[in-house]
Amino acid sequence: MGRKKTNENVEVKVTEKKCGKCRELKLAEYFYKHKETKSGLSSYCKLCAKNYTTEKYLKSGYYIDYHKENQGKICQKSREFYQNNKESVQDRMAEYYDQNRDEIYQTNRRWAAKNKSKIRAGQQVTRAVLRGELVRPLNCEIPSCGRDVRVDLHHESYLDENLLKVVGLCRKHHKRRHSGDPDTVKKVRNLFLKKFGFNVNPEDEL
Repeated sequence: MGRKKTNENVEVKVTEKKCGKCRELKLAEYFYKHKETKSGLSSYCKLCAKNYTTEKYLKSGYYIDYHKENQGKICQKSREFYQNNKESVQDRMAEYYDQNRDEIYQTNRRWAAKNKSKIRAGQQVTRAVLRGELVRPLNCEIPSCGRDVRVDLHHESYLDENLLKVVGLCRKHHKRRHSGDPDTVKKVRNLFLKKFGFNVNPEDEL
């Protein structure tokens, strides 16, 4: 909880503060501590500070380049941190969900309303796998990768005739495809062309 000093040098607890970005009045626990401010808290709430930093790095391109060059190192550190702090991480996740339950619910509803075709395609694939009509590959199907991990089944088109036309991608390449990485997009589309013999029209793709 933040503190500020009065003229009599008596510290007073700051229980609430208005965010300088979203202008919402929030509890002190939703702000990072900052020794150089009068309130002892940062100007932006944690959510706005995080969004500002993310936007700044995305505009500069630094984050994207760094992440590509250090993908393995970042993933390894994340796994190690989670394993060493599993209980505290799960507690924070549960706390965040409890504090933002309504917002998360509304966000999920909006996503579902805008992505009905994706949901239907995912359901069709899941049923096909359970019935044995579709076999999940054991490796990432991008030739230059071939990682022996549990793969995600990726759609490149959501037209009815293409609902069961999927390829297996490791989590790394699946994320890169959805983020629009040019090299990964090219590899995945070539994979679909080779495997199913069709190109993706702009109206059909993700």
